[in-house]
Amino acid sequence: MKRSISFDNNSLRVISGDDVEKLLIEKDEKIIKLVRAVYIAHQKGKSVLPHSVLLKFPSKPQNRIIGLPSYINKTAGIKWIASFPNNIKKGLDRASATIILNSLSTGRPYAILEGSIISAKRTAASAVLAATILSKGKHDIKDIALIGCGFINFEFFKFVGSQFPSLESVNLFDLNRKRAKMFYDKVRVISNVKIMVHNDVRYCLGSAKVISFATTASTPYITTKSFLPKDSIVLHVSLRDIGPDIIRDSINVVDDIEHVNRENTSIHLAAKKYGGTGFITASLGELLLRQKQLPGDQRPIIFSPFGLGILDIQLAKFVYEQAVKKDVGILIKDFIPPSWHEKPY
Repeated sequence: MKRSISFDNNSLRVISGDDVEKLLIEKDEKIIKLVRAVYIAHQKGKSVLPHSVLLKFPSKPQNRIIGLPSYINKTAGIKWIASFPNNIKKGLDRASATIILNSLSTGRPYAILEGSIISAKRTAASAVLAATILSKGKHDIKDIALIGCGFINFEFFKFVGSQFPSLESVNLFDLNRKRAKMFYDKVRVISNVKIMVHNDVRYCLGSAKVISFATTASTPYITTKSFLPKDSIVLHVSLRDIGPDIIRDSINVVDDIEHVNRENTSIHLAAKKYGGTGFITASLGELLLRQKQLPGDQRPIIFSPFGLGILDIQLAKFVYEQAVKKDVGILIKDFIPPSWHEKPY
């Protein structure tokens, strides 16, 4: 029986992480297309994207919870994502997230979804999309370097495997050797590519064509220009690994200039040091719409995505629609209380 999708009753559907993961199995191509469409819509001004709100804790400055309210394609909601780096020492994931979707006619919430999987997959998909665009559509990427052996880079690796069948080797680096070994073991289960774990980030970078930084670094540690290979594509997902001098002297692509130029990202540090963002070549949306082109020289190309909440909201909407069709999740029929004026007192 076909189930209708309604956003205007008193019900709320709760979709767990296990359900989200199952609903997104073998959906890599769909997710990349969705991410591409979101970037294009955003570039055309068809989204509402306030600055994210950061909740910080004076006694533990390394921890933060971020709220990303967003609207795009008749979908509104917020991602509430916590980053507690010390979770790793406890055997927990660094990040946890919840996404709420709201009706546009009543404002009432109609779905709550576990958000860390959605966040990781949209991040990986946007990085792979960027790698495709920045490599000018070539599908001959043979070697990649992954700096940070966590959930984000693991999802990125899986997306690379599905989009670049030419992939032959992977270099890994993480300050935590146990995490690097765990990452290695997980990759070995799903792929036959050559894998090497490095003790020094310099050797990990080597001559890799594509480099993905997904770490918990709060200040730059890649400060020597020679570390980044010429003509490489650097997916700077964690935003704070690369020194401002290298940023200035590279080809820079961002998801949104206003969003990424804050909170002491490497882009922000470079802008403060050099008096503006003139070193930024284009946004990914501008490249997708061919409004701008990349220079033809051999400087590294660095993609710095702040992470736009519109990506999470759009992917969450897709997951919700699949959940309704398959009757997945927990439906709470009377989550919203009766209207006050309907009560007898």
